[in-house]
Amino acid sequence: MTVRFTRSLGAWLTVMLLGTSFCPLGISASPAVSAEEAAAGDKTATNLVDTAEATLNSDKEMNEARETDAPLMPVNSKPLMADELSFDGVRLGDTEGNLISAFGVPEKITRGSISTTYEWNGIKAQVIKPLPETYRNSVMSLQKTGNPGMSLLTVSSGKGTTGRGISIGMRRENVLRTYGRPLQVFWNDKDRDFYFVYEVGQQELWFQIKNNKVAGIILSEKDDNLPVKGALVEPAFSEAIQTKDVHIAGFSLGETFVPHAWDTWEKKWTGKGQTQWYYPGYAVRESDKSHIIEGLFVVGPDMLTGRGLTVGDSTSTAELLYGAPDKIEVNYSGGTVRSVYIYFLKFRKNMLLIYLEDGKVSSISAISYNKDNPGTAG
Repeated sequence: MTVRFTRSLGAWLTVMLLGTSFCPLGISASPAVSAEEAAAGDKTATNLVDTAEATLNSDKEMNEARETDAPLMPVNSKPLMADELSFDGVRLGDTEGNLISAFGVPEKITRGSISTTYEWNGIKAQVIKPLPETYRNSVMSLQKTGNPGMSLLTVSSGKGTTGRGISIGMRRENVLRTYGRPLQVFWNDKDRDFYFVYEVGQQELWFQIKNNKVAGIILSEKDDNLPVKGALVEPAFSEAIQTKDVHIAGFSLGETFVPHAWDTWEKKWTGKGQTQWYYPGYAVRESDKSHIIEGLFVVGPDMLTGRGLTVGDSTSTAELLYGAPDKIEVNYSGGTVRSVYIYFLKFRKNMLLIYLEDGKVSSISAISYNKDNPGTAG
């Protein structure tokens, strides 16, 4: 189905932010591109904003976020400290006594040669036993066993809270507003859940996100083998928006589109030599000729960006995760204020578009463009 989007003259107000002091939520953000690069891509941006919005508006029912009664927590922009990596006052390295003081008498204890596992309702902790002096002096043994004290804590239920007040069942967006941008976002594709990873030194805090809520909390010593097998990993990022930040559902702009074997498309859009495939929470646009991915879209809360953003999140959450855009386009037509935050990726023919309406994200697009041939994706 081809959809046309008509724009009345004067409906859009373009606000260029390059060289201005715009800095939402107190975040310092350097422009991702030079003024010359932005100007060269300006017409391209406008054309592609229209194209992307037309496609997404054609499936408006897919853009509606799940409503929740849980209030948004205020944004905490303070750097994460090691003493905040805790749960109900328990931290990595704590002893058996600390655990019992916090959670009570364990329901189950499993003793091993090197570690002991303690279990309560919805909580499991692994504690490394102190080693004899001669054993401790072996570098190889230390690498295998870790430091004495609690090395792993997993939480799946209960009312306990992390050092910044997050508990099981809280909405995903509050994790972002409380802890900021995750170092990494993992997508456990087949199970449809996500993992947010935060790190301080050699300690990590993980949040499992299921159905847009916190389903699990993990405190762990840094362990590259911790993620679920088969998880698609979004790379860690720097402050500037880069190509790796616009991975969606394990896909990247410019790659050949090979659908995931476990996913089934729900509908498709065709037109002008392109086909767009819709899956739960996201869509992929490919060239009919080359099958190269030219657009990636978050169209519902079943999918997140590489920084954890999705449809229905507040504008302040988007600003927290992505900083000041290179350009804003605002539409005042129809009595509704709609805007688009546009981020140009330096040295790349890609841009990220975050659509906002009524103070919330209505859709997200990652688009390939060719500034030498404005209006043409590729």
